[in-house]
Amino acid sequence: MDGDTFFDWLKNVLPLLDDNCVIVMDNASYHSVKSELCPTLAWKKCDIEKWLEEKGETFERPIIKPRLMEIVNRIKPQYNSYVIDEYVKSHGKEKEEERFWEIDFVVDDVLESMGSLVLTITGDTSNSESEEDSF
Repeated sequence: MDGDTFFDWLKNVLPLLDDNCVIVMDNASYHSVKSELCPTLAWKKCDIEKWLEEKGETFERPIIKPRLMEIVNRIKPQYNSYVIDEYVKSHGKEKEEERFWEIDFVVDDVLESMGSLVLTITGDTSNSESEEDSF
C-alpha cells in the first residue's frame, strides 16, 4: 500500500459514507502523506532558498543554512498539511483527532470485555463469483 493507492480508495469510498460515519486510521505512512514537503537540513541550500522565495519570504544574502532553517521552522506550520485531511475537509467531512482517543479507549474496553470477536462484513458482493465467496 502507498499514499496514492490509499487516496484513490478514499476518493471512491468517501461519497458512499453517511454523514455520521467515522473512519479510524492508524499511523501508517500512507495515511499521513504531506500535501507539500517542507525543507529539512538535508535539502540543498539553494532549494531551501527557492522554497522560501516561493512562499513570499524575503531574506538578506549571504545567509547560512541554519538561518534559512530558522525561517522555515517559523513558517512551516502554515504548510504542514496532509493530503487526506484536505480532501476530507473539501468534501464537507470533519476530522476529529481529539475524539479519536476517547473512542480508542472505549473500543479497547469493549474488545477486552468481549474476549473474542466475530466480524461480519456485508455490502456489494457483485464482484464475487458465488455467494460462498462473500463475507
